[in-house]
Amino acid sequence: AVKEMILENRLTKGKQTAVNPFELLSNRELGVCRILLKGYRLGDIAKHLQLHTSTVGTYKNNIFEKLQVNNLRLLLDKFQLYK
Repeated sequence: AVKEMILENRLTKGKQTAVNPFELLSNRELGVCRILLKGYRLGDIAKHLQLHTSTVGTYKNNIFEKLQVNNLRLLLDKFQLYK
């Protein structure tokens, strides 16, 4: 059993082993993600968080990239699966 644990540790060393992909998001990205999932537009989110629309767009792009989705429907599906 110890050999197996050591081997598994060596195989996964340096690799991300996050089971929940939402753990990859920063606190701000997670907050923007939750608001996006409520159906708000980037401009509305920007006003609510007192950020520039382009900044919110950057957060959205980061969220999509980290979660490997390319639209809000897939994001919603993934959110329902993991949250």
